Amino acid sequence: MKKDMVLISGWGAGRGAFKKIEEGLGKVFRFSYLPWEKCVGNGNYAAESIKKSGQKVAIMGWSLGSLIALKTAIEIPDMVSGLALISPTSRMIRDYNYEGADPRELRAMSARLVKYKEAVLESFASKAFGGRPGIEAYLEEAAGFSTEELAAGLGFLEKEDVRPGLAAIKTPALIMYGSSDAIIPPGQPGFLGTRIKGSVLREFDEGHGLPYAMDDGAIGEIGGFKWM
Repeated sequence: MKKDMVLISGWGAGRGAFKKIEEGLGKVFRFSYLPWEKCVGNGNYAAESIKKSGQKVAIMGWSLGSLIALKTAIEIPDMVSGLALISPTSRMIRDYNYEGADPRELRAMSARLVKYKEAVLESFASKAFGGRPGIEAYLEEAAGFSTEELAAGLGFLEKEDVRPGLAAIKTPALIMYGSSDAIIPPGQPGFLGTRIKGSVLREFDEGHGLPYAMDDGAIGEIGGFKWM
């Protein structure tokens, strides 16, 4: 019997980010998709959608999507059967003894979106993918988001902090990250690995665009993980 898995992609991306994973694991999971842009407003759209479905699900989140996945697992633990966190963060912004982004960078990106949306997306993609596969597919989807949606996503990344709730997560978590990630430093996935009991940490020789570059071995790890 197939397991239910909800997909939530990263900033500027759509469901296409998970194309390789869906194609490789279609016989294992029944996939559905929640748009990140609907999850960064007031409340928790992801949690409400899952509760409304009445189905216990695993959640796969990439980057911003991982933050939403963690927030949801904390809020509705009985409805989440597992977490697959790719290039994940529980707090994007740097803090005392915590490596992260400078909030001024996110604010500058948001301000520039109004006049230079394409340039902002291209700059981010260049840093995120670093010449690795997936940048064209990412930019094609990113062009379809409005300035307001993209700005809201950046605001969410600046403000959201789920670190205080991590100890309450009891569900299995597979944490996958790239050693060359130029967006989310490896210390952040490592932080998650020490805070979520029983989590499994996997490092790959990739950048931030890890879901676009996953090979059969990495995809197989997701399929073979011990989901509840």
